[in-house]
Amino acid sequence: MLNNYIKVPLKTSLFDTDTFTSKKNVSGQKHNDFLFENQKVLIDAIKENLDLLLLSQEGELSFDKFFGLEIWNHNFESKKLKHDEKKLIEQEIIMDMNEYENRLKKNSHKVEILFKDEIKLIDGKKAKIHILEIKINSVLNEDFKSKETDFAHKLSVPVKVYYKT
Repeated sequence: MLNNYIKVPLKTSLFDTDTFTSKKNVSGQKHNDFLFENQKVLIDAIKENLDLLLLSQEGELSFDKFFGLEIWNHNFESKKLKHDEKKLIEQEIIMDMNEYENRLKKNSHKVEILFKDEIKLIDGKKAKIHILEIKINSVLNEDFKSKETDFAHKLSVPVKVYYKT
């Protein structure tokens, strides 16, 4: 019992972050795996918010009449958008992402809009299906810290979202 007391000075090497990163947390995961899971949850939450933002028509939500996109007022089946119209829609998406998604770095978004036509068999008949594909690449804006350590780093993760109409 005499040798079990805490002695001064403390061995500060025991608190080294490298020591903690190699240890496992309570659930048995390694520290880096635990951080990766938290990052994955964050990315999934951002994708869900982008789904809501991109698939909502502007003014559809009662709590914010500016949330959503005006692009759903276009008739995509009757015409292809011109280059200028595509750029305007891409700019609208970027402005909405800057306003409504704070977890992504401002003005780091790259938006690409593609139109495709596919022919599919539906009930034995050929049908032309129009596809609007919106690709979004952006950068996360958060440092990741763990409760066990002060381990933090910047992440740069592309976020890609695809939509078909």
